[in-house]
Amino acid sequence: LFSLLTGAAVVQIGRLLRGFGTGALALGLYAALPLAFFYESMAMADPFAAVFAALIAWRSLVFARRPTLAQGVLLGVLIALASLAKLTLALIPALPVMAALLYAPRPRGGRPARVLRPYVAPLAVAALIVALAWLPLLLPAYAARGTGEPFVLVNRTNVQTPGQES
Repeated sequence: LFSLLTGAAVVQIGRLLRGFGTGALALGLYAALPLAFFYESMAMADPFAAVFAALIAWRSLVFARRPTLAQGVLLGVLIALASLAKLTLALIPALPVMAALLYAPRPRGGRPARVLRPYVAPLAVAALIVALAWLPLLLPAYAARGTGEPFVLVNRTNVQTPGQES
């Protein structure tokens, strides 16, 4: 299922950048690379994280062309899910910012800062959503910092296997 979603996002990214032919070529390359047919068959976080990364790349391109609050909310949710899926996607929030810088309309004789102004509020909404999604993990970790005990997210008290004694 995740491979299908990632493939659809790859096609959309290629379609937005150059056209449907580019999207189809990108899908062919994606299908031939090991991520699609090797890692997708394993029970790992990589396929789950890859679909979020591809969706964020696609929605970042859409956002760069139409920076609305709704796009900011969608990007915030996707970035939060991606960063919660796998911590190695910590740099993924840079994608919407880079897309805005690369694809924002260029002013003719105007100030570049005015061109970037429509992106500020949606990006702030996205950042707020990511921060709110991380609060349930960050607050207990912050509270545990002065106790001398390490912060443990999953332990025997939090997760019990049926038939296992505490």
